[in-house]
Amino acid sequence: TKHQQAALSEQLALDELGCQHFASCPGCSLDQQLHNPPVMQEAQHFFASRGFHDFQTVPGPVYGWRCRAKLAVRGQAGQPEIGLFKLGTHDLVGMPDCRAHHPRVNQAIQLIKQVTAALRVQPYKEQQQQPRHKHASTAANRSSNNGNASRQGSGYLRYLQLTAVASSSSSLRAEEDPQAQIQLVLVWSASNASHPSVGDAKRLAAALWTQGGGNSAAAATANTLAALRARAEQATGVSNGRGNIHNRVATISRPDQQQQLGAALGASIPLISIKQHAAAAAVPPLFHSIWLNYQPDDDSNRILSNEWMLLHGPEWGWQEFGGVPVALAPGGFVQANYGAFQQCLKAIVAATPSGSTVLELYAGSGVIGLSLAATGVARRVLCVEVNPQSGPAFDITRAQLAKSHSGAAGRVSHIIGSAGDAKQLAPWFTQTQPNVLVVDPPRKGLDKAILALLTSRESREGGMDGVSCPDNINSGSNSRSASICNSVSVSSHYQQQQQQPQASGGKQAIAAPISIETTNAS
Repeated sequence: TKHQQAALSEQLALDELGCQHFASCPGCSLDQQLHNPPVMQEAQHFFASRGFHDFQTVPGPVYGWRCRAKLAVRGQAGQPEIGLFKLGTHDLVGMPDCRAHHPRVNQAIQLIKQVTAALRVQPYKEQQQQPRHKHASTAANRSSNNGNASRQGSGYLRYLQLTAVASSSSSLRAEEDPQAQIQLVLVWSASNASHPSVGDAKRLAAALWTQGGGNSAAAATANTLAALRARAEQATGVSNGRGNIHNRVATISRPDQQQQLGAALGASIPLISIKQHAAAAAVPPLFHSIWLNYQPDDDSNRILSNEWMLLHGPEWGWQEFGGVPVALAPGGFVQANYGAFQQCLKAIVAATPSGSTVLELYAGSGVIGLSLAATGVARRVLCVEVNPQSGPAFDITRAQLAKSHSGAAGRVSHIIGSAGDAKQLAPWFTQTQPNVLVVDPPRKGLDKAILALLTSRESREGGMDGVSCPDNINSGSNSRSASICNSVSVSSHYQQQQQQPQASGGKQAIAAPISIETTNAS
């Protein structure tokens, strides 16, 4: 029927990326069959060959799903370029209209490019450009170096990190918020705040904040709208004491009234600007906050160092994950695909037996563990993360959790440590005696120490929940072909009765490898 044909056409349209940057940009490896990519058949075969047949895909939005992006800045003063490096090079490909980015990320990129060009900020340029990893972002997700190496390149603005955070306390999901705000990081090629170039960085940040932050026209309108109303009423005599500025402006139709109003407000503010400002008052500022990160090391692939400075805005952004308002800091790890991560959290909670003791490794700021504690399925949770930046974010989040979920905060704790250190691993297992293990490793995959422990006979009882990029759950592979394509999250939950029950009575082994990353790893 015509209705079925229309539905099919719509589905086909949604299954195609349709991005103008696809031919040159290394971010995405597939632009068709996005909800049923070829790699899915490989994944299904892999699990089926091991006796696990309940493998399901969970499709998400094709567009606008990426809520954190790390992008390189290159070019020259007055002509900056922002984007990703071509495969195997440091030749940058601009991507101003990336279909995967949250719309506010793209909006921020455009403004940053304009302001950077206007101020003639010097983009960074390597002294010797050598082939490195294909993505600007593989450099630093969870930890970074100390940034004390000597400087060799020229220019200063190296990278940007843009993170979408919720714009309103009434809805803390940025992936569902078209007016989400951007937590911006300017990565600057300087060793510390005393470097002479930092003044340029601060001027750039101030200009961006004026244009898109708390000092922007949209934000200022909220404070000046009352004065504009009063002046408009006094100039035209149209006020009847009822209605809002939209109603009043609508009554100003005669040319003489418009001229009178324009004169009262000043020649630089025509009548249409009042309508625009009134509408803009409801739009949150583009930028939530602007940070400076000092990264002088020319020999490192890492984007972020441990040296930070907050220049504008609040320290913490907020995003709801799994029912928990989570504090986001720019130095902490967060999954770029918020929507897919929400689905993963649901699967992990469903896979975790009630009353479990959980050990979460590679925990970041403990989002998964906090969600397990908040839902009540976990009796006790210990989160372990190597990045010290994650500790304060966890503390702030747990304090907030204590206000909304009685008793949950006391069930979860967080420590700084390395899952790759066998000496540290053993005490964690001994102290917690977990029956569920959660792992969310970086792209390199699970460390050898944890792999050895997981494959030991003693560890085969209980369960494991895994969240990972699809090519790293048990190997160091970074194969491009092994990546899941845009907007597809993959989850598999299976239970297998041990063929030879252990002395404890033969518990079920539960594992849930959940892949949420995508090939647009900006």
